Amino acid sequence: MHTTKFARDHNGASIGIAHWKWGSRRELPIDTASNRLATPLVEHLVLIAPTTACHVRLGAADVLANDTDPVLQPGTVYQFPRASGETHVALVAKNGAGTGTAEVWEADTFNEE
Repeated sequence: MHTTKFARDHNGASIGIAHWKWGSRRELPIDTASNRLATPLVEHLVLIAPTTACHVRLGAADVLANDTDPVLQPGTVYQFPRASGETHVALVAKNGAGTGTAEVWEADTFNEE
């Protein structure tokens, strides 16, 4: 991920993230079939940086992304608060966008005990 103090939420608004501690970083392939993380998410915030346009969905271990889910554009870091039961991220390429990868991170606040 590029060094930054800001990310974008799913509505495109800039959000300050300097006060968050970073967790694990994983790569997730973006393809014409839905792919999801193999291991569960555990932190409160999920950040996704795709290399190609894709649809995203957070959900349970069997989650699948489809073409009606929100679209993420390349060149932006998106952040999503993780709700109860959302343990996995799934991505699928937007029609005509081609394949790529996405970097996925988890983060949590420094103030948690």
